[in-house]
Amino acid sequence: AFLTTTTTNSQQHQRKQVLILGGGYDTLALRLAPQFPHVRFVEVNHPSVAKTKHPAMETLMGGPPSGNLRLVSADWTHLIQLQQEEQQQSSSLSSLLLPSFSETDVNSTDPPSTSTIVVMEAELMYLSEDQVRNLFSELSVLSSAKVMKVAFDYLGSRNDMTPSPFQWAVNPRSLQQFFAEDERTKRWNVTQQPAKVGLTHCALVSTEHALSN
Repeated sequence: AFLTTTTTNSQQHQRKQVLILGGGYDTLALRLAPQFPHVRFVEVNHPSVAKTKHPAMETLMGGPPSGNLRLVSADWTHLIQLQQEEQQQSSSLSSLLLPSFSETDVNSTDPPSTSTIVVMEAELMYLSEDQVRNLFSELSVLSSAKVMKVAFDYLGSRNDMTPSPFQWAVNPRSLQQFFAEDERTKRWNVTQQPAKVGLTHCALVSTEHALSN
């Protein structure tokens, strides 16, 4: 609920782009794109999901996605792994996504007032710590000089990492430290940390202001 509410609220008064990494079979982009025709939505799904979800979305929409919704089929976690192991900048997540991003808002010739909000649900716990850091480093490339916000959920304890394949967890009290202690992630500041719901914690981080304690 936090991730959906955060995404919806961010569109009410400011023009933005929304990037959904690993949307799975959730219909967030399908539901919000018609409500906010001035906002660009980009959803990236693993090919195994995209081959069924993307045609289904087109059926529901009565044709190809509208001008403000772009569907991308790619194993974005593999790109993070490639960057980590081989430093292949040409195969990076940012190089994949940059063609889907515009310097201007959809249906507008004016520059965007702010930049992008990224949404990731049930994704980060499957990545290693290095992959998480590389991911936020890549998102910094996309944000350039503009403000970017990332809403995500995560595991707050390694005790919650059973069974595997969960890999990454961080204590909520140490989340800001996690971002600050590495060059790849130090640009990011924690701005919201709502109460834990179920197994996971949620957070909103930004390239703008840090959370007041």
